[in-house]
Amino acid sequence: MQRRHQASTYRTVLADSLQGPVRSLHGHMPKTTNEREEGMIRNVKALGLALVAIFAMSAMVASAAQAENGVLDLSPGGGAGTKVTIKGNQVTNHSFTIAGVKVECSIVVFQPLGEYGTGATSVEVHPVYEGCTSGIGTTIVNTENCNFTLMANGSANANEEMLTWNTGEVKVTCNGSTFITINAANVCVATIATQTLSSGISFTNTTPNNTNEMAFDVIANKAPVATVKNVDGFGCPFVGTGSTTGEYTGRTTMQCFEGSVIRVDCTIKTAP
Repeated sequence: MQRRHQASTYRTVLADSLQGPVRSLHGHMPKTTNEREEGMIRNVKALGLALVAIFAMSAMVASAAQAENGVLDLSPGGGAGTKVTIKGNQVTNHSFTIAGVKVECSIVVFQPLGEYGTGATSVEVHPVYEGCTSGIGTTIVNTENCNFTLMANGSANANEEMLTWNTGEVKVTCNGSTFITINAANVCVATIATQTLSSGISFTNTTPNNTNEMAFDVIANKAPVATVKNVDGFGCPFVGTGSTTGEYTGRTTMQCFEGSVIRVDCTIKTAP
């Protein structure tokens, strides 16, 4: 009887233990569904705060890069009130490549327009192209009523005074309904309208002709140019007329003058 009573008591205790709360192997109570959901919400909130911090840091970095736009600097030769005209001459031949036709010009001048002082953020010039040839024959590049506005922007790679801006802009502006016209022997004719060239444009400070004088170069390296093929004559490789994307390449040194002949050092520096 006593053994039977003990066995009954053991079964009762065992049943009670099985019906009680289940514990983990470490003796802790497992989390309820609500507790797990609250934990997930806390993790999501923490992740959200981390993402906000990352985005804020990215915005600060982008803002800092934009703050490094280039401005004209006439020091040490030019005083605070000094005004200069700015003229450019090609360092290399300039070329336009349009649908298989490469037009190369041996004489390129960026004629000065207006006067500029320290702190100027852009420079306007009138481009002139002469001595131009192509595989089709003698080619004329007509830029009448069209100007370029030069702007260095983005971040600069500093090397003492020899700052280089890996990004920049050449804004092409033509008055009214005029265009830059590229005419290769009346067989291939294309036009370039008002637009901004930003890809493939860079600026760098330089010492032209191995002198101690300071100037800056404008560099176009296969800069994409929206172009219209207007005439596709016999022997022209345009393969029809219509819109296409051409390329512009060339390097030009920009020099500053007080009056018409007095050279003044001019470079591009980081905007304050």
